[in-house]
Amino acid sequence: MSSAGVVLVGVGRRITVGDVVNVAVFNHVVSVEAARGISGGSTAASSPVRARNRQQSVLCSRAAVFCRVVSLILSPTSNPTLIKYLIDILNSPIVPVVTTESDLGSFLEGRGCCMDLLGCSLDNLACLDTLHISRSMFSSSEINELVGFSFVSISVGCLAAAASSNLLSIVDSVAALSCEAYGCYSEPFDSAYFELNKPHRGLLLTAHNLRLLLEGSKRMNSCNSDTMVLAAGLHSTPQVVGPCRDAIASSIK
Repeated sequence: MSSAGVVLVGVGRRITVGDVVNVAVFNHVVSVEAARGISGGSTAASSPVRARNRQQSVLCSRAAVFCRVVSLILSPTSNPTLIKYLIDILNSPIVPVVTTESDLGSFLEGRGCCMDLLGCSLDNLACLDTLHISRSMFSSSEINELVGFSFVSISVGCLAAAASSNLLSIVDSVAALSCEAYGCYSEPFDSAYFELNKPHRGLLLTAHNLRLLLEGSKRMNSCNSDTMVLAAGLHSTPQVVGPCRDAIASSIK
C-alpha cells in the first residue's frame, strides 16, 4: 500500500502495477523502510505533470529505474549506497534515458543520456554532479550487477498492463453506445444468464458494466431487420471482452 504522493518500498512490501504507474506517471516520492542502512525519499519530488504532456521515454525510463530499485532491495547482496542514489534519481527532476538495461549503468558512469521530466535533454555529467554522484563511485562489478537483470521489460509490461486495464473502461463505453445505436436486446446481458451459465469474472463484470451503462435507455430492444446482424454481434460483447479482462487482470497480478 502507498500513501498519497508516496510509494513505500521494502523487503516486506508487495509492489503493484499501480505503484509503478504512480512513480513513472505521477512522480510520487519513493521512500524506503529502514533496512540494511538504506535511506531515501528525502528529496522533494517535482510537481506532477500530466501524462499527455510527457514523452513516452520519460515514463518508461522512470518505470525502469523504479523496477530495478525494487529488485535490488529484495537482494541481500545489493549495495545500499547504490539503492539510495537510484532513489534520489527517482525523487529528482532528472531522468536517465533507459531503453536497455545497460543504459542505466552508462548514466552512472557519465557516458549515458538524461533528460528532465518534460523530455528535454540534459548534460549527463552535470546531472551526476547535481545528484552528488562521481563516475568512480561504483565498481565495474557493481555496475554489471545493476544491469544484469531484465528490469526494462518488466517496467514496460507494467505500464502496458495498466494502460490496457484503463482501456477496458473505454471499450465498455463504446460497446454500450453501439448497443444503444443499433437497438440491441438487453436480455443477452441479463445477470441471471451469466451467473448461471458463464461463471467467469471477466464475463460477469463486462455484462454488469453494460447493464449499468444501458439502464434506462429508450433505444434498447428496438432492433429492426436491417440491423439484426450487427446487433447479434454486439450481444456477444461479454464473451469477447470478458476473456480479455481476465487476461489483463492475471498479468497485473
